[in-house]
Amino acid sequence: MANVTIHNANGEIVEVIDGQLHVLATNESEFEHISETASLSFCWSTVAADYTAGETLLIVQNTSDSLLLHIEEISFSSDLLAEFDIHTIAGATTPSGGTAVVGRCLNVASPKVAPAVGHSDDTANSSQGNIIWSNRVTANTVVLAQFGGAVILGKNDAIAVDITDAPTALANCNIAGYFKVT
Repeated sequence: MANVTIHNANGEIVEVIDGQLHVLATNESEFEHISETASLSFCWSTVAADYTAGETLLIVQNTSDSLLLHIEEISFSSDLLAEFDIHTIAGATTPSGGTAVVGRCLNVASPKVAPAVGHSDDTANSSQGNIIWSNRVTANTVVLAQFGGAVILGKNDAIAVDITDAPTALANCNIAGYFKVT
């Protein structure tokens, strides 16, 4: 086998053993990478509050003209046995009910603001979109729905978490995602 001289980025010669170049690789998710390099990973969180059946715990709508919002994960819990639905809404109307929720940049060194609108306890969200995940959750259990960025929201598309059957439940919800150029 022919000898090959390879230099790394620092100009140092790297080792080739038995014809194989040995490297050290780091594996990071796209969510982590975008947070570090572009400061475009965000989390929207509700405060724990009493919700009634049919209410939207949290809705997040992408308002960006040039960025897609990829949903990484959603977590939620309740103090009572309750049914939760996660649904997407194509071309949603801007959420207006409830309390405004600001997406917090997960790269805390960045002052970036999420190009999205979020609301908790949104009673103005009168209909569910396409249900993509539904689960009956036992009391005092945190549920994590992991999507790994596969749920993608274009401009004006939204994702929401509804509590569908608990008469009154102390619940909270978090939606984490990242933006990428379309």
